[in-house]
Amino acid sequence: MASLAVLLLRDPDREKPDRYESAFLRAGHVVTSVAALDTGFVNEDALRCVVQKRASDFDGVIVTSSRACEAWRRAAQGLYPDAATPSFPRPQNGWATTPFYAVGRATSVALRAIAGSPAAPRDVRGEESSTGETLARFVVDDVRAGDATRGHPARLLYLTGDKNRDTVPNMLTEAGIAFEPLQVYGTRGAPDFAQRLEDAMSAFSTDSGELWVVFFAPSSTDFALPVLRQHIDFKESPSVLSSGSSTEPSTRRYARVAAIGPMSSDHILRERNLYVDAIATNPSPADLVNAIHAVTLSRPP
Repeated sequence: MASLAVLLLRDPDREKPDRYESAFLRAGHVVTSVAALDTGFVNEDALRCVVQKRASDFDGVIVTSSRACEAWRRAAQGLYPDAATPSFPRPQNGWATTPFYAVGRATSVALRAIAGSPAAPRDVRGEESSTGETLARFVVDDVRAGDATRGHPARLLYLTGDKNRDTVPNMLTEAGIAFEPLQVYGTRGAPDFAQRLEDAMSAFSTDSGELWVVFFAPSSTDFALPVLRQHIDFKESPSVLSSGSSTEPSTRRYARVAAIGPMSSDHILRERNLYVDAIATNPSPADLVNAIHAVTLSRPP
């Protein structure tokens, strides 16, 4: 297979090497990551209070992003900075037996990586879920299965950002499961995104192969696309093409579009009117690489 040039619109992993970049490098491709959004943590005092004093108030914690995992890690390590030392006393803490419900493998791995703390998640569930909807179904079924032995109605803690969809809370409400939302992070457009994108595009030589842009979230898609269009041409969705939109000649480089999952794909297609060439069956590096390979092997660029 010919080498591809892959642009990942995400913040690379804090721990190197980045797992998505590594997957494409192993497949023989040129790859770089450019984060479209900056993340800031909010309500840190409230989260620390929950971590320190309120474990008994909740029968589970719902975590749907790596940013929420990072917020929990910051709170846990801030409260117990010496917990990793062998002599640190191990206080009783209910989080050790509290289920943490995580969407997808990446979020599950991030939760399990919070080690050496009394507040570290030890019971992580829902790894096979790929969307908020499938995770919510899993949570409802799991909570219902424990109703008989719990002895009281379940109450969950739901860690959110500023742009969460209402799928999870709506499904919990419909199932009659009580939950307490707590926003722990917020996002904004990265002020240096345009410059970092220009640097990344310069690094992709014209002979580096067919260009792919991978989108990971609706919020970063909306912020990044106007800047991306200054450098890249994309294929419009069928509805736009059928409307007879103009096709003026362009000197910009053409790119195919990949999405990390159905939520991002639907947003790109319906809200941004772009054709999505490849969708990962699960939000994992291997599935993303496989989805792109399936397209490149099945038809010419």
